[in-house]
Amino acid sequence: MSVITHVRSISEELYGKLRERPDIATRLAAERQAIDFERTAFIAEHLRGVPPETKAKVSEWANQRADALVGEHAAVWETLTKDGVQRSDVDVALEVGRVGFGLGLAFARTKVTIFEAGEEVGDDVGYGPTRMFSPSETHALYAAMVALPIATFATQYEAASRGDTTSDPYEGFEMVVSARVKLGAYLHRAKVSFRALLVWSD
Repeated sequence: MSVITHVRSISEELYGKLRERPDIATRLAAERQAIDFERTAFIAEHLRGVPPETKAKVSEWANQRADALVGEHAAVWETLTKDGVQRSDVDVALEVGRVGFGLGLAFARTKVTIFEAGEEVGDDVGYGPTRMFSPSETHALYAAMVALPIATFATQYEAASRGDTTSDPYEGFEMVVSARVKLGAYLHRAKVSFRALLVWSD
């Protein structure tokens, strides 16, 4: 089974609240799809690249799934709101995906510790509990990523992945570089807004 890694930025206020209510951190990870649901984007994502001959069938499935998620989305946000979580506290999660393993190899033994550090909070959500970084730590992670030369990043990845028989196309270097760019952009937005981070794998 593939390990899918996610990163979610949250407000400084919610970061403080999660220390007292770690169960909310668990829900922000485990209920990711319902929390982040937006119907148009959901359907478009599932129809992207679908061959014309199967598009009608996939569209029917996507719309049925979207109908179910509308209710799930409303229910989870009703509960979160009762617990004092505002929508402005929670940003849509970035799905790093299966390439998180490759990124971890490339960042190993550097100051970009997003896949190995952080404060554990809440319950196991698949591959351990969610890990949390403060706004200041988010800033430091972004600065460390910017300061890490791409040549060093590439050398580190090549050395760490050499002889690794578990690698697949989702962990190839082109995919890893693309994921680094997306993660860098996400961290930059979080840094500018002084957001904290939640990181988890499921």
